[in-house]
Amino acid sequence: MMKGILTFFSLLLVGFSLNAQQLSLDNNSHAQLEFMSPVDGGKYYNINTQITLRPGPAISIDALLQSPQLLTISGSLSGIHDYAVHLASDGKTIIIDPRDDFELLEDVSVSLSNAIQTAEGNFWPSIEFGFQTSQLLPARLRDTPVETEEVLAEEREWVQPSILTGPEPGVSPGNIFVNTTSESKTLAIMDSVAGDPPLWWMESGLLGNDFKVNRNNKLTFHDRLPMWWLMMDEYAQIVDTFTMANGYLSDNHGFQILSDGHYFQFAYDDQIVDMSVVVDGGNPAAVVEGFVIQERDENDDLLLEWRSWDWFQLTDNQVLNLTGADLNLFHINALDIDADENLLFSCRHTSEVTKIDRNTGQIMWRLGDNAQNQFTFVGTQPFSYQHDIRHLENGNYLLFDNANFTTQDSRSMEFSLDMNTMEATLVWEFVHPEGLFGASMGGSRRLSNGNTIIYWGNVSLDEYGARVSEVDMDGNTLLEFAWPNGVDSYRIPKHEWFFDDAAIGCPDPEALNFNPDLPVQSYAVCEYADNDQDGFTVEDGDCDDNDGDINPDAEEIPYDGIDQDCNGEDLVDVDGDGFSPEQGDCDDNNFDINPDAVEIPYDGIDQDCVDGDLVDVDGDGFSPDDGDCNDNDFDINPDAEEIPYDGIDQDCVDGDLDDVDGDGFSPEDGDCDDNDFDINPDAVEIPNDGIDQDCVGGDLIVSVDEFELAFGQLFWNESTATLSWNAPYSQIANLMVFDASGRMCKEVQLQANELQVQLESMSVGFYTVVLQAEAVISHKIVVTH
Repeated sequence: MMKGILTFFSLLLVGFSLNAQQLSLDNNSHAQLEFMSPVDGGKYYNINTQITLRPGPAISIDALLQSPQLLTISGSLSGIHDYAVHLASDGKTIIIDPRDDFELLEDVSVSLSNAIQTAEGNFWPSIEFGFQTSQLLPARLRDTPVETEEVLAEEREWVQPSILTGPEPGVSPGNIFVNTTSESKTLAIMDSVAGDPPLWWMESGLLGNDFKVNRNNKLTFHDRLPMWWLMMDEYAQIVDTFTMANGYLSDNHGFQILSDGHYFQFAYDDQIVDMSVVVDGGNPAAVVEGFVIQERDENDDLLLEWRSWDWFQLTDNQVLNLTGADLNLFHINALDIDADENLLFSCRHTSEVTKIDRNTGQIMWRLGDNAQNQFTFVGTQPFSYQHDIRHLENGNYLLFDNANFTTQDSRSMEFSLDMNTMEATLVWEFVHPEGLFGASMGGSRRLSNGNTIIYWGNVSLDEYGARVSEVDMDGNTLLEFAWPNGVDSYRIPKHEWFFDDAAIGCPDPEALNFNPDLPVQSYAVCEYADNDQDGFTVEDGDCDDNDGDINPDAEEIPYDGIDQDCNGEDLVDVDGDGFSPEQGDCDDNNFDINPDAVEIPYDGIDQDCVDGDLVDVDGDGFSPDDGDCNDNDFDINPDAEEIPYDGIDQDCVDGDLDDVDGDGFSPEDGDCDDNDFDINPDAVEIPNDGIDQDCVGGDLIVSVDEFELAFGQLFWNESTATLSWNAPYSQIANLMVFDASGRMCKEVQLQANELQVQLESMSVGFYTVVLQAEAVISHKIVVTH
C-alpha cells in the first residue's frame, strides 16, 4: 500500500562524521519517549530504515516543519541526510523518512532539539541517539531464489479430502479455509463438514499460505513471490496488498489486520554475526536469523517496529548448537492481538510465547520451556516447538503443542495465566487417540460453538497428508478428514464467512443463468427451466418436469406404481421394514410387523404375518386357554400321558401323579404298593396271607390255634365250624371273616362276653378272622373242612 506523499527537506550541513564510539549517547535524552525506533545503540538496521518517535500524548510538530534544521540525521559514511517528516494519524507518532539510503555498516546519529510541542504548549526535551546499519542489503533488495516458472506452471488440481469420522451432531457452523501445497497447490473454501465439491477453489501456485478470514472480515493470504500479503473481499476481488517497511519481506505466517486498517506482520531478518564473542567456538561470520514485527496504520505509517536483535539474547535458544554457521534461533511462527490489544507471538525454536506492549515494545511476559520462562506450569509439562498461539474470549490462551522435545504426542492445549502467582494452568487439552505427532506446522482454533478445530501439521509417519479434527470440549471427535499423503496445508481454520451472492456465477452452459465471467463459480446458484411450474427443475431433482404433482417435495402415494417424490421408486414399503404387502407384510404401517419379525405370543397381534397371533408355542395342539399348563413343552398338555412321581404335571391335572391307585396315599406317604387300592398305611392287615396290606414292613403272621387278648379269647372248633368268643366282661366288638382272596365273607357285631359264630355254611379253605375291640385289631387264621 503506497498512500502517503512525503515532503522532503534538505539540510546542507557538511563536515559531520560519527564513529562507533560516538554511539554511546546519553540515554536520558529520550528516556521519556513512549517508543522510538531505531533504539539507541541498536545494530543490524537496514540502510533504508525510517525513524519512528512517539513521546506518548498528542503532540504538534509544526516547529519542526517550520524549522527543519532542528533535526539532524548523519551517517558516518554517507553524511547528512535529507528527510521527510509528518505526524501519523494517531496524532502522537512522528514518522521520519530519510530521503537517501544509508551506507552498509555505518554509524548513524540523530539529534532533535525543541521541535516537539505538547498539547499544553510545552516543548519536549532534546533527543539524541545513534544506531548502526547492517552489512547486508535489505532482503527486498537481495537476489531471492524463487520457484521457476516451469514449476509454477505445473497444474495441481484440487484434491478432495476423505472423511475419516462423522460428521456427528454438534459440528460447528461455517466454512473451512484451506491452502493445499506440495502435490496440490490450491486455495479452497469447503462447507462445514468438508463436503465434496468445495464451495470455491482456485489454483494458487505460490499464493495462499495462512488463508483465513481476518479481523476486518476480509480474506487474506500470502504471496511468496513478491513476499507480501493480499486481501480479497466478499466479491472475490483482490482489493489491497500489504508490505513491510524498511525493506523487509513479509513472512507467510501471521498477518493480522484490524477493522481500523492497522495491520501487523513480521519478517525473518538474516544478519552476519561474530558468534565467537558470544559462545566458545562460535563462527565469526555466522548467518543468524532474527525477526522483526511491525505495526502500520491505515496510511502505511510505521507505528511499531520490534526486533529480536534489540530485546532477545542470542543465547536464548538452549537447543541449537550455537557454533554452527547458519543459526535459526527463534523462528517466529504466529502473531495475535490479545484482549488488551497488546501483541502475542510464538517463537518455535525457543519453545516460547511472548507478550509485548503494543505502544512501548516492552516485554510484558515470557512463557515457555526455556530459561527465560517466568511461569510455573500447573497440571502439565511445558509445550515444545509450538504453533498458533491464540487468545480466547474467556481470557485463556490456546495453542498447538507440537511436543518435539517432550512427549511427541502433539496436542491442542488451553491454559490460563495467573499474573499474581505467575502460574500457567492447563484447563483443557486434546491429544489424538492415535497419538499423532506433528513434527512441524499445525494449529488449533476455538470455534463459535465452543468446539476446537485442530490441524495436526506434518504427521510424517501417518498414512495421510494434511489431517484435521473438530472436537468438542468433552473430547469427542465430531468430524475428522484428511488428504492423501503428499498433500499438505499450513493452517486450516474455520470461519462463518461467505462470498456475496453477486460474486457467484453459474458455470453450467445448460443453465438459464450461465455466467462464467463472475469471479466465483458455483453450480449451487445455477437456475434451470421448470416446465410444470412446481418449483423444481430437472437439475433440482424433478423426475417428471411435465407433471406438477411429481417433484422432490411431492407426497408419495404408496402402491400406485408412480414415483411422486422422485426418490427413484414408488413407495411400496411404507413402514420401511424391508417388506411390502406383496412380500407378505400384513401391516405396512407398522415397522415391527413383517415376515421377519419375531412373533410375540398371546398379545393378539400377528407380528410375523403367519396364521394370526401365536397361541400354541410348543405346537402340541393346545394353548393356555385350552388348558395347556406349559406351552413351551410339546409333551405337556391335557392329552399327554401322565408319568407319575417325576415332579411334572404332564396331563395338566392337579399336578404330578403320585397316587396311582387312588387310595389317598403316595409312595412318599408310605404306600408300599401304589397300584393296589387295598394296600396303604390305612388298610386292614390280613395275617398270614403273604401281603403287607398296611405297609408296616411285611405280612402279619399269627397262630392258627388260639387267639388270646387282654379283652377276651376267640376259639375255633373245627368239628362244629364254630367260633367261640369269651370275654371277661361284656363289650362291643366287631368280628370280620375274610377268605383267602381278601373278600369279606361274614361280619358280626359282638355285644356280650360270650358268643358263638357258626361258619359251617362257608366253603372249605383258609379264612382270616379279624376281631376289632377297644381300638385293638387282632387276627386269627382258621381252616374249614
